[in-house]
Amino acid sequence: MPRYAIDPKTGDKVAAKDWELHHKGETAECPVCGGDLKIRADSTPDTTIHFWHTRGSNCPTIKHNREKYDNLQPIEKDYNNAKEIKKSLLSNLEIVFQECIRIYGKKGFKRSDFKALIRKASENNIWFYKGLTMKYLPYVLLVNYGVFQKADHRKEKVYFVFDEKLSNYDDLWINQGKMKQTIFKVYADRNNEVDEVKINFDTSTLDPGYFLFYVTGFQGTKKEQDFLDW
Repeated sequence: MPRYAIDPKTGDKVAAKDWELHHKGETAECPVCGGDLKIRADSTPDTTIHFWHTRGSNCPTIKHNREKYDNLQPIEKDYNNAKEIKKSLLSNLEIVFQECIRIYGKKGFKRSDFKALIRKASENNIWFYKGLTMKYLPYVLLVNYGVFQKADHRKEKVYFVFDEKLSNYDDLWINQGKMKQTIFKVYADRNNEVDEVKINFDTSTLDPGYFLFYVTGFQGTKKEQDFLDW
């Protein structure tokens, strides 16, 4: 659950321990889905006070609700935009990789994970979303990947979600005013504890998509197309 909840009376963020002290018995609001939250303190000594959703919640931070992201594919494929997104990614691979590290956190995300993100994006045709820009690409890659399982370099299982109202990734840029411009990192082994990261990837310093192909002399050649065939 989130480390904090929203006080519906004031709009303020309140930590679980403070809610227990000052708002006991009241209903809090989830910062992800806007649904009702209650306070729970399990009997085991290693479980801290935390918020939990009431029965029937559709919040994507709940494990079985996250599954809606598993097969989100573009309704209408934009082949021209896919080509431009792929070219921009190839011209700025390291920058996008570092942005994924910033979003994920410095520990637990390696180049092998980034490679897996790219592979999964191709499986789900993420590149073909109409209107997709580099501003949103790192965030979509992380959510689209699914669950990051425990590994030698990752001590706990985590996954990422967007606003509960999102039905397809293009909602982020088509309905910007209605969608939270935020990505939420969910810790599956910590009672679905949540960290919030604003969508604010600075793309102003990115090289233009054609840059790699221009400097290599592959621009407009069959080799350029071969590079984009993934």
